[in-house]
Amino acid sequence: MKKIILCILIILCYFNSVYAQISIAREPYSYRNKINNSDIDVKILPNLNYSLLDAEDQKDYKNGVPPRFGFPHDVDLNLENSGTWFKLPNGDKLWLLRIECPNAISINLLYNKFWLPEDAGLHIYSEDKRSIIGMFSNRNNKGSRESNRGFATGLIFSSVIILEYYEPRKVEGEGIISIAKVVHGYREIGVENFGDSGDCQVNINCSPEGNNWQNETPMIIFFNTNEHDYKALM
Repeated sequence: MKKIILCILIILCYFNSVYAQISIAREPYSYRNKINNSDIDVKILPNLNYSLLDAEDQKDYKNGVPPRFGFPHDVDLNLENSGTWFKLPNGDKLWLLRIECPNAISINLLYNKFWLPEDAGLHIYSEDKRSIIGMFSNRNNKGSRESNRGFATGLIFSSVIILEYYEPRKVEGEGIISIAKVVHGYREIGVENFGDSGDCQVNINCSPEGNNWQNETPMIIFFNTNEHDYKALM
């Protein structure tokens, strides 16, 4: 039997196939128009304690816990307390936020609140603009504006990401983007022989090992590092 893909990669594949990652092929406004990125708000997250993480990961491995790929920083970043707003010539607005995770292999975001009005759009891209996801739109909304659900966006393989939110003048102030966790990826995601693990290392499609993970298969999950409690975002 071939070595399997890490559990988290499988879950991400499921995640990318469901509604949460619906996106529109539209270029970010700043790609076509000059925006001075040096003026935007920057959030630099703490360095990771790799020795502690390694010790925790080795303990998890011995206890049969599926390997993690990143550490979730608890944050409170939203359209009101973070980022920089730019007013465009036609009256529309653009919000940009730069997030840096020192030495990160990847970054992805988990939102506790997310709701975009009609014709608004969110992109996330690497500093060099070689990696980009979005545009996310009102098609990604769940629930109403007053009672919306969380959201998650996929991995950008960079240590620096930029969020770019475009909001037309006709819906000014209606968007809600609230980031609760920034996941600092410190491990490569891919086919990996994790220590002396067997061929079916909690592959959610394997039985019986994967039976306890079936409720999580259509969702992205994050890790509570201290308790190693796997929690579904949606």
